[in-house]
Amino acid sequence: MHMNKINPSSKKQAAFMKKFFSGDDNEKNDKQIVFTNEGFHERIAIWVAIDDQPFTFVEYPEFRQLMEYCGIKASIPSADTNYQTDMRHKLQVNSDWNLKNVLLDFIYLTGSHTGENMMREFLKCTKDDFGILTKILTITADNAANNNTFLKKLGVACLNENIDFHYKKNHVRCLAHIMNLTCQEILKNIKAEEAQDENDILKEISKGSRDAHPLNDIIGLERDLNEFLILEDEWNILRELCCVFKMFYDATLYMSNSQFVTLSSSILIYNSLLEHLEKLLDENNKKYYCKSSEVRLAITKGYKKLKTYYSRTDDSHTYAIATIIDPRFKLSYYQKQEWEQHYIDAAKQIFTDTFKNNYQDNIDIINESENTINNDNDFFFNIFGSNSNNDYNEIEAYLQQPAASIKTNPLQWWKTNETIYPRLANMARNYLAIPGKHLIFFCTSVPAERVFSGGSDLITKRRSSLSHESIQACMCLKNWLK
Repeated sequence: MHMNKINPSSKKQAAFMKKFFSGDDNEKNDKQIVFTNEGFHERIAIWVAIDDQPFTFVEYPEFRQLMEYCGIKASIPSADTNYQTDMRHKLQVNSDWNLKNVLLDFIYLTGSHTGENMMREFLKCTKDDFGILTKILTITADNAANNNTFLKKLGVACLNENIDFHYKKNHVRCLAHIMNLTCQEILKNIKAEEAQDENDILKEISKGSRDAHPLNDIIGLERDLNEFLILEDEWNILRELCCVFKMFYDATLYMSNSQFVTLSSSILIYNSLLEHLEKLLDENNKKYYCKSSEVRLAITKGYKKLKTYYSRTDDSHTYAIATIIDPRFKLSYYQKQEWEQHYIDAAKQIFTDTFKNNYQDNIDIINESENTINNDNDFFFNIFGSNSNNDYNEIEAYLQQPAASIKTNPLQWWKTNETIYPRLANMARNYLAIPGKHLIFFCTSVPAERVFSGGSDLITKRRSSLSHESIQACMCLKNWLK
């Protein structure tokens, strides 16, 4: 029994029980709550999901005694009751320009994790269960081979359904994963002997010293440990590696923050990391130059790895679009970095074509009831009609304005300016939501690793026999309720 979880004296449980008995947080304090067994059962299900409670806790004598003590005469469900609470109404698009994320499903993948199997389950989820396959804009995934196969297979399936999805153009490679691969490549090329197990080291040190004089033990211990001492040259290598990885560490923290717009920053981060490694290799740069030839060789290998993945960003149009639609960067980033003009023109052309094909004629420009006076009584509207905006080029007007401060929240900027650039605002709403890091099959803002790590709270040693249906229901419900 999970005494540490069900103990009502703990602060966490006390707070939860207070909420449990008082009803939903959104209900007004002065509203009379009518008790029903249906509502009671739903709150039991919510408690189980949110707090990772075992299904059997409803059968604990202590829980039933607690119900009696509180004077609650309720039909307490059994541990194997099947709850049918539908929480899909929780999945909604935020209209206030706040970055939101949703776990659509937590799928049990039968068989091997091939790209074809992944594609089959993905289609079932997005097409059959949620009906959103036509709305998939991009997929962010790591660089595993089966993900490449999955995307190719998905591209073929979308083509057969007349859906505009290309396995390269709509693929965003996880930058956090690429940074990890780069760091691994650097470490792999640092020469080091195979690490010994600490228990083996202690055994070697203690051999033959059990019957010796304590003073001899001390002398022998110092002699035996000398070979494990870190030498000055090795300390210098460690210091240089700290300098190498500092920027990767900071970039990883930034990319891992689910509250930040990340894709529009990806090109900037790529370039910053490459420039960082170039400084470390530049012997004319006395401040950053690595003195250790061993570290420089390792950096060169890592640089090539990072450069390879950076070149693949040209395959996807989403990077250029997200960068330009971010008011902090627009085209000015490329210009400040002195990119060749034909690259800047190509990025702008991709941006313009995407806008014209998908956003220019596909919007109700302004909610007339909230943002303008009544059109029936508007003399000027009757004269000029809706054609007054036809000649307004949103792209040129947007790009002509100076870039916003780097500290600006791009989503809040668009919230303020969406009536000025209504069509571009729709475009920004889509592209600024794309994650630059691996999350889960497609656009959410919580890394998949967080979802999977949460599974360890659900599947404990005492709950190792949960069915995959129960795991799926608990993981999804927990995410939807938060």
